[in-house]
Amino acid sequence: MKFTAYLSILISLVWVGIRIATNLPDNSGVLTEKSYEVTYSFTLEGIKERMRINTFMPQDSDRQHIKRIPSQGTLPQFIPDQKNMRLRWEFPLQADTTISFTFEAKTRAIAYVLDPELNNSSLPLDPFEQELKSTEVIQSDADRIIKKVKALTLGSATLAERMERLYQFVYEIPSDDISTLTSALTCLEQMSCSCNGKSRLLVALLRAEGIPARMVGGLILNEGSKRTSHAWVQAYLGNEWVPFDALNGHYASIPAHYLEIYTGDEFLITRSKGIEFDYRYSISEVRSNQYTKLAILPLWDLIDVGQVPEKPVRFLLLLPIGAFLVSVFKNVIGLKSFGVFLPVLIAFSFIEIGVIPGTLFFTSVLFIIGLASSALDRWGILQTPKMVIILSITSLYCLVLAFGFLQTDVFPPSSVLVFPIVILSLIAERFARKVEEESLKHACVVYLHTLLITLACVWVLKSITLQHLLVTFPELILSVIGISLFLGKWIGLRVMEYSRFSAFNRLPEMEAHHV
Repeated sequence: MKFTAYLSILISLVWVGIRIATNLPDNSGVLTEKSYEVTYSFTLEGIKERMRINTFMPQDSDRQHIKRIPSQGTLPQFIPDQKNMRLRWEFPLQADTTISFTFEAKTRAIAYVLDPELNNSSLPLDPFEQELKSTEVIQSDADRIIKKVKALTLGSATLAERMERLYQFVYEIPSDDISTLTSALTCLEQMSCSCNGKSRLLVALLRAEGIPARMVGGLILNEGSKRTSHAWVQAYLGNEWVPFDALNGHYASIPAHYLEIYTGDEFLITRSKGIEFDYRYSISEVRSNQYTKLAILPLWDLIDVGQVPEKPVRFLLLLPIGAFLVSVFKNVIGLKSFGVFLPVLIAFSFIEIGVIPGTLFFTSVLFIIGLASSALDRWGILQTPKMVIILSITSLYCLVLAFGFLQTDVFPPSSVLVFPIVILSLIAERFARKVEEESLKHACVVYLHTLLITLACVWVLKSITLQHLLVTFPELILSVIGISLFLGKWIGLRVMEYSRFSAFNRLPEMEAHHV
């Protein structure tokens, strides 16, 4: 058994390692390369007047490359200024209108090591007049800001040390999701602010210290649809603009999934007043062509030409990974679940419709099942007719709930709800049996455990990098087999059993002390 396990792991890992090493002589991180397709979508309804929408298009830099993707519909005007590329739509609105603009962004992480001997004393002030100036919302000349800077930098000998103290102070301020505009002074007074407030405060502190600083706005590129943008700071240190994100803890660095769209204290979107307006940013990670070069099995080629559907392939390859995670939670941690594959199937459903609506969907259905099962037990209904009634109630409730979610835009209109509802039917039967065989309380505990396992599976399985890795190297499933063989010989205590058995281990000492 050990020989088979070791052989399965070694064959897959060595074979994959050889292919990566021979195809990437420069050690470029193909599996960490980030490329995204981003779509701005604006929806306007029911106003017949001349309207205007303004936003920004990101530009090329040393860490990001932008490629516009041609799209249908009304095209914007491209209006460059000294720092940014503005996009403007302007036309008479005749009816309900949807505008979209799509581009591809290739980004990479960047990090700086600040020189302890860093010095800005010889910095010419003229080119940085705007980056040192106090504004209405970045009050760098306010007495309270200046006093705070003096207190924070007292005793610091170097510019790098002063920079770190100012950053750390802003980073430790509790974050709050505030939708209104928050100035630097307001953030300092309330000691609670959003990314915009924290960024304005950090810029004000740096400018008061004589360090040129500016705000930067953009998007955090996580797959899906979102309405929130992000802001961080750039400080001019050592003859270059160095990034700082005091909300998410990135000091002199920025991750690969940050997209810089504009510089300055701007609003990402402005529009004419009196328009019923909605907007979204749709983000999807794009596969690198280098994945295809590394693949021995031509899965990518078959997917690209449409001979093999991509979703079923990913599902088949992710299923063993999910099942392995479930086995770790059950055999090593000690959680219970409705079967091995069912949490994985629920996880795929959550990925399809979203974690929050999916959790609400599943939990509310099981609540209805628990009530129905208790009533049917009191009436003495036989098992098979009881399951028919429960599944009928489940189907009707799912139909009503799905319709309500779609109407309220909790689910996007394109969501395919058949798969989640089928999975719900399966868990409905398991839940009802558990209620009948043990109790409603026990069934709810098992469901909570199942939900925890499911959320862990969602977090792992939704990774695009993992999905691309498995489609490129499907032989990695052999490693899962090998590790599972070792896991199958696990005879130690589960994590949740340590507290239960620790009381028995202390029992002889307690009895001896009593005697």
